[in-house]
Amino acid sequence: MEKLLFIKIETPERYQVVGIHFIPQELSEEQKEDGVLITIDIPEPEIRPFKADKLYFNPVTNILWYEYVDRPLTREEEFIQLNADNVILKSSLEATNSMVDFLAMSLM
Repeated sequence: MEKLLFIKIETPERYQVVGIHFIPQELSEEQKEDGVLITIDIPEPEIRPFKADKLYFNPVTNILWYEYVDRPLTREEEFIQLNADNVILKSSLEATNSMVDFLAMSLM
């Protein structure tokens, strides 16, 4: 089944896919000029924490692939990260206090 990739050309062998039309036969010839028709399947992106996927196409080899880039944390992810950091800091503080108490007792 044909699909139309709307692309941003980075190099002759590396196009970033910025949009996909799954029914290109509904488009005018003029609209199709802005894209690349393909018949290969589009792979599913991997789910990677804190990463966004970007789809790329190599017109020479006819291969699609994803690259993953850092993305801003959502408020919920930021909250979870801050809570995890807080737990680590509390644990470190408790360990430090225990060491100080031990050293203080040793000096008496």
